Amino acid sequence: MTEYISANELEAQAKKEFDEIEQKIKAAPLSPKDRMAIPLQEMPVAEPKKRAREMGEVALGYTKEMAINEANRCLQCKNEPCVAGCPVGISIPQFIAEIQKGDFKAAVDTIKLTNLLPAICGRVCPQEKQCQKECTVGKIHKTVDKAVSIGRLERFVADWERTNNKTTLPTVAKPTGKKVAVIGSGPAGLTVAADCARAGHDVTVFDAFHKAGGVMLYGIPEFRLPKDIVAKEVENLKKMGVKFEMNFLVGRTDTLDQLLTEKGFDAAFIGTGAGLPKFLNIPGENLIGVFSANEYLSRANLMKAYMKGTADTPYYEAKNVIVVGGGNVAMDAARMALRLGAEHVSIVYRRTREEMPARKEEVGHAEEEGVEFRFLENPVEVLGIESEDRALNGRVRGIKALRYELGEPDASGRRSPVAIPGSEHEIPCDAVIVALGNGSNPLLVRTTPGLDADKHGHIVVDEAQDLSPMAWRALLRRCPSRSMTIVGDLDQRRGKNRPHTWVEALGPARRAYSGEYVLSVSYRTPATLTAIAESVMARAGEPVVHPMKAVRDVEDCYRVVRVKAESKAGGQTEAQGEACSGSKAHPGGEAEAKAEVQQQDETLRGDESLAGHEPVIGRKSVHTHERLVSAVKQAVNLDAESGEGSGRVAVIVGSQRASMWGADVTGSRGLDSRVSLLSAPASKGLEFDSVILVEPAELLEDGPGDLFVALTRATHDVTVLHEGELPAGMEEW
Repeated sequence: MTEYISANELEAQAKKEFDEIEQKIKAAPLSPKDRMAIPLQEMPVAEPKKRAREMGEVALGYTKEMAINEANRCLQCKNEPCVAGCPVGISIPQFIAEIQKGDFKAAVDTIKLTNLLPAICGRVCPQEKQCQKECTVGKIHKTVDKAVSIGRLERFVADWERTNNKTTLPTVAKPTGKKVAVIGSGPAGLTVAADCARAGHDVTVFDAFHKAGGVMLYGIPEFRLPKDIVAKEVENLKKMGVKFEMNFLVGRTDTLDQLLTEKGFDAAFIGTGAGLPKFLNIPGENLIGVFSANEYLSRANLMKAYMKGTADTPYYEAKNVIVVGGGNVAMDAARMALRLGAEHVSIVYRRTREEMPARKEEVGHAEEEGVEFRFLENPVEVLGIESEDRALNGRVRGIKALRYELGEPDASGRRSPVAIPGSEHEIPCDAVIVALGNGSNPLLVRTTPGLDADKHGHIVVDEAQDLSPMAWRALLRRCPSRSMTIVGDLDQRRGKNRPHTWVEALGPARRAYSGEYVLSVSYRTPATLTAIAESVMARAGEPVVHPMKAVRDVEDCYRVVRVKAESKAGGQTEAQGEACSGSKAHPGGEAEAKAEVQQQDETLRGDESLAGHEPVIGRKSVHTHERLVSAVKQAVNLDAESGEGSGRVAVIVGSQRASMWGADVTGSRGLDSRVSLLSAPASKGLEFDSVILVEPAELLEDGPGDLFVALTRATHDVTVLHEGELPAGMEEW
């Protein structure tokens, strides 16, 4: 435990150091050696014994002199390692340089280019595991504890802007006409809402609680993150046009599918957080006085249980509290228990201080306030009172625990705790708070067909090659440890500016890259079709990154049909097909063929589609595209006699034609019918017996990745129908 130094003492010390630095700067610019000699500016905090019974913020913030002193410790490294450690890629050296000059507004504006929540992130982000971990100053001193205090500087300029009424809102782009649903109003949700609003999208945030803020309201206590700061950030978002729907539980009030269909949202971001508490699964966990940290903190934070006599929610009065766990939530729960009146609070943790995942600063603050740490212990049973007094019966009286020693490191790199035989002992208490981490709420996954999650409840991220920089930042926020597995295919990347390596494609996440495993064998696509796809990509100037090795081939699996029109009496048109591999005449002759085409065109003018859903084509455009549509109908062969036995068929079209023909562009209906009309992106991840590829030049115009996808969806055969020119590499086959 470090010796407490009052805020006044730190302020006086900082002023003295500031004057000395100013004198040096007047003589000559600071050298790297000068900067390394500047001492770390400690954060002023409230007096421990007093603050332990109050809800006011513990960390009091830097003064102007402290901020400039700390900023002058920055070496302004050209390779910017700190930026690589920041999940949102803040230009850290740039904003610190502005602080050095005393231009605090320019500093906060620099931060807000990529992060609109600096007052929050400056307080609660684990900087020592992110940006400060990569700081050159800390590495020279051989400890992250002496790295430049990036988070404290971020907090300082954000607070300066707010307290001096200098807050400005970011420029909002012209409306795009797109609607985005953000599910969850925690830090990830608010960040995405801000970025989407800034891009010109119509954004609505949905949250199950009555107030916006998510974990910043119900989880993080007032003494770490004042709630008026969160409210201010929410108000700024509202000024940017973001709407909030509270008391709205997505999955119950409306499903995710309903938002994307009935409510007209074009996209949704799922930021529901980790709100499902984990328990010990030991005897006695159902006794009166056992709480999850989530419930305990929610009662105190969101529902103001600490306001005795005025709060609508009660809290459990306990004098001797045990908190099980070693993370930040455990620290929050233990320190909250003191503020709710506990006389003694212990944290029970089965490893040592060195292995604790909580921030060092939070551990230090808890220790200063009187929290006892019991390391290398863990409960095996919660003990209850057995009494005829109904008021006492079933209440917690203590825990039965084992002592541990550390063995070999586990998968996370931390040494595994090993129970010591015969070390069983009792620890008295009248409340137990379990803070062992949380899982994701399963409601959305259970109520959304096609939405998958792994065993930890984390939504599986596929098609990683198509993630935008904003999406990568959102993913990094959900996974600050950057331990993740992504799945994707660079050859299926949308658009024309395609990255050729995963390092390029990962954008803000490239610092998390450690390696790749290539799955190069195709068990779906015949060898002829993979060869065609690779040839087309090469001729388009975008050779495939990873050529495929097909395990099989299919004879006559590729057919090209050119659809053309001949002028007939009465101005009628006839669809004719000329195939590279031959064509078949209509068994009923020319007259029946004409009658069939006419019947198909009439069908198109009605309410049927190729997939059996919306009309394929509108009345106004029938005459423009009737030949292609008729040819598609013939190729698909939808008659009742042979249709069902012909396998599943996908008709794949370019984006413009998909809009014109009412195709499925999300993939949500891709497997509903024997025949599906899809855009190329909607067909990703799906496979079909046969594919009808309409006007491949239009798909190539959307991007070579779209054409590559379309050519590799079939397990048996591909038929190409076209009026226009074929992309190079397709005609000679």
